[in-house]
Amino acid sequence: MRQGAVPVRMGEVKVVGGAGVLAAIGLGSCIALALHDPEAGIVGLAHVLLPDPGAGREAPPGRFASTAVPELLAHVEAAGGQRARLRAKMAGGASMFRGLSPNGAGALGERNAAATRTALERLGIPLLGEDVGGNWGRTVHVEAASGRMIVSNVLREDVVL
Repeated sequence: MRQGAVPVRMGEVKVVGGAGVLAAIGLGSCIALALHDPEAGIVGLAHVLLPDPGAGREAPPGRFASTAVPELLAHVEAAGGQRARLRAKMAGGASMFRGLSPNGAGALGERNAAATRTALERLGIPLLGEDVGGNWGRTVHVEAASGRMIVSNVLREDVVL
């Protein structure tokens, strides 16, 4: 993790501004979703674990794509961001353990990515870039000032979104 980066752990949602950097480390099937307001110079990051909560399941809203995206939006707006200026980027959604998916269900990473896209569409937030899928883990750093998302893996070249 880059020095000074604020870690965003599974199920968490955080926002920084100015020269701040947020990081999600060791993404497998999880999604790191960033919402950036370039005019305000702020960025929020959610570390999404699952697509949707199960029936009757109570958990932090950042844990599920269906609740994490609106929660992230609320945090970014509370910090001064405006929905009309927000741009999204996401990474993760790997199929680390394809054999564990129930019959007929897509791999968890694919379902996480699809649920995140759906939640963004519902809120009218454009997705400008993504690095999802595959069968490898990722670490993400996102910069508040530029909105640049750097996606790293020890075996591959960095991807910059």
